[in-house]
Amino acid sequence: SFTADIKVGSGAMMETIEHARLLARNIVDIANGAGLKTTALITGMNQVLSHSAGNALEIREVIEYLKGEVTTKRLDDLVKAIATQMLISGQLFKTAEEAGAAIDKAISSGASLEKFGQMIHALGGPADFISQYDQYLGTAPVVKDIIVQTDGFITQMDVHDIGMAIVDMGGGRRRPSDDVDPSVGLDHMLGIGEHVEAGKTRLCTLHAKDKISWQTASQTILRAVTIDNSVSCV
Repeated sequence: SFTADIKVGSGAMMETIEHARLLARNIVDIANGAGLKTTALITGMNQVLSHSAGNALEIREVIEYLKGEVTTKRLDDLVKAIATQMLISGQLFKTAEEAGAAIDKAISSGASLEKFGQMIHALGGPADFISQYDQYLGTAPVVKDIIVQTDGFITQMDVHDIGMAIVDMGGGRRRPSDDVDPSVGLDHMLGIGEHVEAGKTRLCTLHAKDKISWQTASQTILRAVTIDNSVSCV
């Protein structure tokens, strides 16, 4: 069985729910027609998926999550929703409650983290990656917080522009021949609905190869985040 995660929003290929539903329907119909039992979940990409973006930073967050250190609720919800659907589709469990309990146990027991380490080693990575990941993951030369310049609540993000800011720092490819710097990116990113204060609140921590690329990316990321001081959260 197979479960497809169809993203929708500013950071996804499908920017509208109608297009996401059409893509999901086509994937499910074609796969099931070919004999592969398939379901699909449509999940949001109107904000950074969790709190990090960038190769090494995302791997660090994966390890933190599998160690039981829940990073953000939105990441936890997504992981468990997809895993639950896969377990039910595979007929390993009949209900979401049973599948959820098994997922929690796999994480809390350390089995998921151990399996992740085995996968890395099977793909050519070091056998001790999980215990020594800080030695293997690169660290960017410039690590500095981006501080918001407006009071209010975060109401919107252009995730595409945030992603392209990281690509422009070297964290991704525009052409297949481009080199990738795995150390650059961001972490501790706030989410939609959070309250911020001008000159005080950290929007995120930006990891860059030099001061110039940090400055350019920080300006792009600040422009990509909408902060509204005319709304309130009860």
